[in-house]
Amino acid sequence: MKAHRICKSAVLGLVLGVLISLFVVPMVIAGVTVTSINHSENSHTSYWPEINGTQVVYSDDINGNYDIYLYDTVAKTTTQLTHSTTGADAPNIDDQGGHKLVYTRNNGDSTTSIVLLDFTDPTNPVSTDLVSGLSDIHDDWGHIGRNRPDISGNMVVYRSNSGRIYKIDLAAGAPYTPVQISPNGETCYRATISGNYVTYHVNDADGSGHYGVVLYNMTSGSTIIISDVNYEAERPNIAGNVVVYNQYYDDGSGSAGDHVIMYDIATQVTKEVSAAGEDSWWANTDGEKIVYTRTDSVSNEQVFTYDIATGKESMVSDDTVNGDPGFPAVSGNNVVFIDDQSSGDYEVYVSTIAGPAFVNLPGSSTPINITEGQVITSNPYIIQVLPTDTLGILRVEFYVDGVLIGTSTTPDANGVYSWPWDTSLYHSLVKVVAYNNVGLSIEITRNTTVALELPYTGR
Repeated sequence: MKAHRICKSAVLGLVLGVLISLFVVPMVIAGVTVTSINHSENSHTSYWPEINGTQVVYSDDINGNYDIYLYDTVAKTTTQLTHSTTGADAPNIDDQGGHKLVYTRNNGDSTTSIVLLDFTDPTNPVSTDLVSGLSDIHDDWGHIGRNRPDISGNMVVYRSNSGRIYKIDLAAGAPYTPVQISPNGETCYRATISGNYVTYHVNDADGSGHYGVVLYNMTSGSTIIISDVNYEAERPNIAGNVVVYNQYYDDGSGSAGDHVIMYDIATQVTKEVSAAGEDSWWANTDGEKIVYTRTDSVSNEQVFTYDIATGKESMVSDDTVNGDPGFPAVSGNNVVFIDDQSSGDYEVYVSTIAGPAFVNLPGSSTPINITEGQVITSNPYIIQVLPTDTLGILRVEFYVDGVLIGTSTTPDANGVYSWPWDTSLYHSLVKVVAYNNVGLSIEITRNTTVALELPYTGR
């Protein structure tokens, strides 16, 4: 989804109750199940999906005004969290795992407010206004997202009317006092936060005339530009030590266009994630995976994940009808995004990556050749397992007593992975972890006792 492609009008739909049971539309691609969580015959448009763990939040206008909804990926239920008569939009969920989110409320008088919502009890959420009197500034898609807030633990960040970035410390208690963190003289956009760091983009990085991505350290109060000021860089997202953003450049090699860039805060290393020549956009991350949109091999726009540890890319959408997927977000093995492929309206989709599994060894009724409580009497003992995954197995790690004794990347003809265990060194808990090609893992453990016979000394 690109900014110039979207111009949708929503039609008044069926009024939803507080707790909604939705018709879901599942699709399956290799190792991934894709489900529309708010498919409806009624005209509606969804935006701004975000996810943390099993909780998905998004805005939808099926009631005529945009409201905030919560979807549980396990229970597969949706709860309407706001009931606004003027519009609630652009939610962001706490990345620290709490039951909190922040959003922008249209006040109906050409102003907006930044609102904190505690949904510990989703049927009775508690909202608190943090900032009022902001301009009703719409983004490129007609939403009040230009001042979109973000939250991480007790810290909230947002963009003010003047284009400055502010933080609010919720731990300080009411009345809440915004503190400016971006310099005067800069026009800033899209503040996001994770832990101790805030990132946003400015319209004139180092006087270059290009958009640039800035990283702010809340402990030191320092700011640095992390993008290449020779190119346009914008729309950053952050999780843990990972910042991702979009960068547009033409290096003369045919790879002109939008590219996804990753910056590692710990190492200060910048890396291009998207392949050369691929036009990629809408980058987001959970610190372990990066998610973005690009065209596939037959020119359909799709959502892809990139596993930071393995460098593997996988397609997690199934858009074969020239839809327009965008706004992706990722948490663990779940990816959320919006698309208009099924009904012409933008709906929220959840892609769940299945992950690897252990299956029984050939000629055996168990997935590992060790039974719980087994007495091991030989040295070495060859540990054997049989993992499987439609996306492929990347590696299998073997541990005994918490010590990594070996890593296997090559199975035998039956797909069995093995490693010799020197039972004279380690003696009890065996753990085997299998990883697939997108970084998901599964483990199996067995408690054992080693009882080796002492060598005969003739005495």
